[in-house]
Amino acid sequence: MSKIRSSLSLRARLLLASVVVEAVMLALLVGNSLRLSQESLREQAVQRNTELRVLFNAALAIPLVERDYATLNEMMAEIQQENAVVYMVLKDKSGQVMASAGWEQNRPLPAASYNLDFSMEQNNCFDLSIPIRLAGQTYGTLAYGLSGNFLKDAQYHLLEQSLLIAAMAIMLSALLLAALGYWLTRHLGTLTKATEAVALGDFNMILPVKSNDEIGQ
Repeated sequence: MSKIRSSLSLRARLLLASVVVEAVMLALLVGNSLRLSQESLREQAVQRNTELRVLFNAALAIPLVERDYATLNEMMAEIQQENAVVYMVLKDKSGQVMASAGWEQNRPLPAASYNLDFSMEQNNCFDLSIPIRLAGQTYGTLAYGLSGNFLKDAQYHLLEQSLLIAAMAIMLSALLLAALGYWLTRHLGTLTKATEAVALGDFNMILPVKSNDEIGQ
């Protein structure tokens, strides 16, 4: 490793060090951006679940009170297809299943939560449960699974975009740093040739000084 480092030119070392620093800074920025994005997505998921709870009560309360099985099954199937709901099982106050969508009969329901708890996600599905109320009275309970695929897809998309932006930023930085390194060390090649000539006894070589920086001086 030390041989590789010693064989690198000053220009290459400057470029390598700058790219490493740039990559570390971008990694920190991407990580923080993803963290903030995930928090935002989770807030959106909580808001979406709150909206679904209102929708479930508005759509299912009256058919449940009237024990209208056909309407319940029809509305639950429609809600499931349009709202990224994995399954729905509606029970009355006595625990009897009134209607279901996306769930096999006689299959035990998983433990459900009344709130969206991200620590309880299983197989990209949040198992939830809410009471179905009408005029302040509870008539049944709806168990449903909220798909977590939208969170996974959104996080993957954000990660893909962030990595693409970081890669482009590193490439542009490398080009700019390479140009800057060349501009800073452009006189070193001439100085090296002059040093070699002096070492061979040639004291007549003239060095044209075109800058007043440290190397020019």
